[in-house]
Amino acid sequence: MGLYEDPDVVPVLTLLTNEKEDDLMRRAALCGFRLREDVDKAVFLKGLEDRNEGYRKSCYVYLRDTTGQDFGYDVEKYRTWLETNAVGKVAKPEK
Repeated sequence: MGLYEDPDVVPVLTLLTNEKEDDLMRRAALCGFRLREDVDKAVFLKGLEDRNEGYRKSCYVYLRDTTGQDFGYDVEKYRTWLETNAVGKVAKPEK
């Protein structure tokens, strides 16, 4: 895992998920988040509302696979489930 374990990589990965970034770069950042043990699911929750269909689907698949629940693209249902079941820390994503 190497660099992905470094706590300083989180802000970089977060910046790379910005909608202004290239789609390939954004998906690579999501892969980086998946490699971390302490990933904040907020980036994936925010991604469920993204304009880019491929990015949105990547976030959905991650949340579905991580939680074992299939709420489609319903951010609030995933947020509620995550908060109730303590699968990972969840923050309100920045809009």
